[in-house]
Amino acid sequence: MSEPSRPEPAHEQAVDDKAAKDRAGLHPIESLACGAGFVLALLQFSDWVVEPRWRPLLALGGMAIAIAALTRWSWTRGRRKRWAYLGAMAAVCAALVVTIDPPRLVLPWNRDCADPVSLTVLLPEDGAIGFEVALTEFNAWYTEDGCRRAEVTAYDAPWPAVEKALAAGWAAVPSEDAALQPLRDVGPRPDLWIAESRTQVEAAAAMLGGAGEPGALDLDDSVRVGTTPLVVAVPAEDLEDGFNGGSQRAEAPLPDLIDALGAEYGTPVLRPDPMATHAGVLFLRNLYGEDAVHGGVGARLENQLVEWTAAAGNPLPVNDTALLCQLSEQDEEFAALVTEASLARYNEGGPLGADCALRGDRHTDLVPVYGEDFGGLDYQAARFEWADDPWSGERGEAAAALQRWLADAEDWNLSSIGVRDNDFRGGQLFGDVAFDEAFAVEAEPLGAEAYESLRVAYSRNRPPTDVLLAIDRSGTMSGRDGGASRFELATAGVEAALRYLGEQDRAGLWTFPMEGVESHYQVLGIGQDASGAGALLADTEASHGVDLHQVLVDGAAELEAARTEQGFSAMVVLTDGADLDTSPTTADQVLERLDDAEVNVYLIAVGDASCRSAPFDGLDGPRVTCLEAREDDITATFDGLFDALWSGDA
Repeated sequence: MSEPSRPEPAHEQAVDDKAAKDRAGLHPIESLACGAGFVLALLQFSDWVVEPRWRPLLALGGMAIAIAALTRWSWTRGRRKRWAYLGAMAAVCAALVVTIDPPRLVLPWNRDCADPVSLTVLLPEDGAIGFEVALTEFNAWYTEDGCRRAEVTAYDAPWPAVEKALAAGWAAVPSEDAALQPLRDVGPRPDLWIAESRTQVEAAAAMLGGAGEPGALDLDDSVRVGTTPLVVAVPAEDLEDGFNGGSQRAEAPLPDLIDALGAEYGTPVLRPDPMATHAGVLFLRNLYGEDAVHGGVGARLENQLVEWTAAAGNPLPVNDTALLCQLSEQDEEFAALVTEASLARYNEGGPLGADCALRGDRHTDLVPVYGEDFGGLDYQAARFEWADDPWSGERGEAAAALQRWLADAEDWNLSSIGVRDNDFRGGQLFGDVAFDEAFAVEAEPLGAEAYESLRVAYSRNRPPTDVLLAIDRSGTMSGRDGGASRFELATAGVEAALRYLGEQDRAGLWTFPMEGVESHYQVLGIGQDASGAGALLADTEASHGVDLHQVLVDGAAELEAARTEQGFSAMVVLTDGADLDTSPTTADQVLERLDDAEVNVYLIAVGDASCRSAPFDGLDGPRVTCLEAREDDITATFDGLFDALWSGDA
């Protein structure tokens, strides 16, 4: 007979319970909290998941969560083990704190720092959103003793506007009739410029010299920071079906590739405005050849490209960003002439720019085809030193540091925004979908003579453009508040626009509304002599009520009737939107008529009107582009728009 079990002494039970506690691991809730805390702390090392300004907060918050979880667990240990655990945790947290960029933690509380020097950086429109990330990183890196040495701000501008600002010496233009005031319409004078090519930098130096600022830009101080090749982005299905033999490296010239896509695969090819970006000019070199001959294959391809653009129902996009933004909204398949870097941003599905900031899934429908003769962009960081800037020395020092930081790729690498750095020999690129990282980029700059001859050849080879301007002449456009009225500013804008009228282009001019049954008053018929358009417009009389929808329908009919066999038709309408449309014509009828007539419309909303105002409700089809302009921006808006519509001699 077995003996009954005896209860263990109380002190032995306590020892066993303590040993069990020591052997026990973390509670599931404590484990989750601890893990989440360390993940948050480690996010400070991420370049793309978290914006730099949030990394220190996440690191500190994550450590706090992890410490709280581990402290609660360690409190169940013995006293000696408890302090050992807490000491180990303190060492880990100290190591994490050291890895956080000290200026991000110190600067908000450091009262002994001198004011950082302000540095203004001009960016190209294509890729601006990626370069802004780089500048944010530089802002945090460029420090001394925990103090930030520079406050970098950036803005982007289209190349045609930058050209005009440079030609004016980037100063206020004394004439009130000037189409563009650089400081107002483009931006402040830059201290550093990220140019798309050495060619642009050389052109800028020449223009500044002609404007009386010969020492503002020294060519010897320009530094190449990266490259990106030009590519033909084609549907992946076309490549799988045998386009270019299924290879992503093309030996055939660009015209043959474009012909094959259209004739054999039924894939239209789209491109941005060749006059608005340097990549567009480089593609012209591939279309026309080195001699930029007028006519021949170049003229035939220009007609074909314009037909494809019109059939897509979109206005000619001004750059790669705008083009790929359009493609992201299309159901049909298209090919595109773009850069590898812009395709990388498209692939990633993130914001493409201020006007296309929607996020989406990664795109894999377009793959790049490379050509040895296509060329590429060689991004340059060029410094400006303005003679009347008392802080030019300090700004120059900060600008030089930024140049080195971008070019050396030691502390930050341009490959993280899809641009190949100077030492790129293959490897990971941001937004990589079937990229050929081993492809060697030939980014030989164009000479000034070749650059200009290509632009002249394009202005001759491109199909003619018919533009009908319709200006709101209602009573609210005549009101003034100490300065020129909206109508007077619109008249000046029309005069500025007509300066871009090429030999093969035609213009018409209407005002609206009009008393009686007609929707408009014809100032000039399409194709009539436009030399006195400003005076004729000024002599028109104000009227009441607005039939905007009917004006658009009538304008589409007028342009359709006037169109030649090859050409592009657009209507530009300026209104302050103060009067509601009283016509029975609906917005759906307008959009249908525009599609039938293959006419693109540009609505310019001025005064208190915006693109979200009631008069524009429903006018959001692919053939309609709405622009907003402050009253003092009317002339500059006309200037930029018609520079794109008419790329002839200004």
